[in-house]
Amino acid sequence: MDSVWIVLIVVSIVIFQKLFASFGKQAPTEKFRGVVPGTGQVFEMTLSRIKEEGKKDSNTFNDDDFCIAAKIGFNSVVEAFSKGDKAMLKRLLSKKLYDVFCAEIDKREQQNQKMDFSLIGFDSTKILLKNDTKKPTLIKVEFITEQMNVLRDKDDVVIEGDAVQLSKVRDVWTFKKENGINSKWTICATKSEGVA
Repeated sequence: MDSVWIVLIVVSIVIFQKLFASFGKQAPTEKFRGVVPGTGQVFEMTLSRIKEEGKKDSNTFNDDDFCIAAKIGFNSVVEAFSKGDKAMLKRLLSKKLYDVFCAEIDKREQQNQKMDFSLIGFDSTKILLKNDTKKPTLIKVEFITEQMNVLRDKDDVVIEGDAVQLSKVRDVWTFKKENGINSKWTICATKSEGVA
């Protein structure tokens, strides 16, 4: 793993701490710089400031900030799913959705299959539904992405997907936050379909 991806992973977790609530670790003061996958947008921030922002009880909701965090969440989840990283998925998904994802990972491992995933970029990201006046809060987000998603068997033969042709995919994910200042955002539903 090269240094760019290491920084990206760190920054992804950091931004998730700010917008989707803190994971509870002591935040140092180091400054991090990274790029949101597929957007070219650069972030630079300190962990201590993010921790302070996360403690604020703000009733304001910023659509643009949420979409940025949603992109990072999307990339984190699909990467974790393709690699079988259950620990990361547990932090980001609701219990019910986590169980579904884990069942698919277990099935893949039992059949000696491997998933290769590459997110090429986001064509668009928009909020379809925002229920931020009720509890729990639900935000439904549509992602249109270009990606390469391939499933291979134990002999490295492609059994699903295309290892050459990029796919355009429409995903609709639902983010949920329970009542309470210390509650965090989780992804509770996902739906995916190809775009012609």
